[in-house]
Amino acid sequence: MPKLQAVGRVTLTVLAQGLSSVTNFAAAALALAAADGDLGAFGRFAIAFQLCQVVIAIAQASTGTSVLIHSVRSDGPESADNIRAGAATAALLTGLVLGGAIALGGSLVGGELRTPLLIAGAGCAALTAQYTLRSARFARQDPSGVVRADGIWLAVLLAAAAGDAFGGWDPTANAYLAVWLIGAFISAVPAILLGIGPGRHHLPTFWRTTGPQAIRTGLDGLLARSVFVTTLISTEIIIDDEASGFLAAAVLVFSPMTVVHSSALAVLIPGTIRDKGIHVAGQALPLRVFGSIAGVTLGWAVLLLVLNETSVGVGPFDLDANGVTGVLFAATLVRFLGLAFWRGPVIALRVADAATESLRARSIGTAAQWILPVVGLLLADLSGGAWGLAIATWFGAAVAWRQYGSLRRASGHLDLAD
Repeated sequence: MPKLQAVGRVTLTVLAQGLSSVTNFAAAALALAAADGDLGAFGRFAIAFQLCQVVIAIAQASTGTSVLIHSVRSDGPESADNIRAGAATAALLTGLVLGGAIALGGSLVGGELRTPLLIAGAGCAALTAQYTLRSARFARQDPSGVVRADGIWLAVLLAAAAGDAFGGWDPTANAYLAVWLIGAFISAVPAILLGIGPGRHHLPTFWRTTGPQAIRTGLDGLLARSVFVTTLISTEIIIDDEASGFLAAAVLVFSPMTVVHSSALAVLIPGTIRDKGIHVAGQALPLRVFGSIAGVTLGWAVLLLVLNETSVGVGPFDLDANGVTGVLFAATLVRFLGLAFWRGPVIALRVADAATESLRARSIGTAAQWILPVVGLLLADLSGGAWGLAIATWFGAAVAWRQYGSLRRASGHLDLAD
């Protein structure tokens, strides 16, 4: 029976991550359809949407990961409930600060990019609350609660799509950005109420337990997610907004792979810590993560190509219609395989609560991912930028593996077992 319960929790966890991935994918796909061939409008939406993904990454890495790690084995005065409550308040504060920065940026930039940035800024607190709430429920071994919340979020988006299809509503890409954020707010209501209520009293508990580490992991998340939005902005500046739309469309078709990445985090981190405590894992753990994610990514790429060759691909999966050339597709695939290679040591470092080591590796890797795409764009247009990003991703992954190996050697953990 315990084994069946564990299988059920893993299944619900993957389902929850699938719902989250589908919701994000649907928002981008609906925005692409609403742009009606105007890839410049979709490119501007993509910049705002990717900034929201940066905010999500910060929440997942800071308050979310802190809850996954420290509320699993915590007892006594620094109880798990107190940590989760304090994390809710910390998440709201983080979202307000980040949202204010994005909104200010939109006001300063002006032009057609102003509106999507203002919309994104207004919804950041809902995003940080929602993703911290998800981590808290995973830590409590309550993936069904995550499924319900993510189901509500997706339902809001699908209701808007139904209004578009049958109700005479004619939304823009920016309208779908707003609907997506409204869905996040509705599903995050429990965390928002906790954060503005009891959580305020437990914010010191959260800070004492994990505050400094949360800042480091949050910076790690910021650097990780800043890469693609920086490349999009560089593409728009160096080439044009249509080119940024092509690049965003290429990444969109691979975005369902985020469910595999996020499921690995949600399942392995709390499960491993619950079983073995915070420790330096053997090489089997990160290698298993890499192999699993890479295998699924390759399978997805084959499916996309088959759909395109048989003319079954529609909407965002119609590669030719969305300007996703063979070169752009190949570069994006190589990049996502590099992300799979990077995910292995990231999870191992998180299990070891090695935020400093992870941030050090991320800083070096991110610097390469900021520089090489720009060099590629200048030398070889859009295809050069895409390949620059792919190569830089593999370089960053190699740095992360080296940092993980240094941590294992320093701990004297030289065996290959978990």
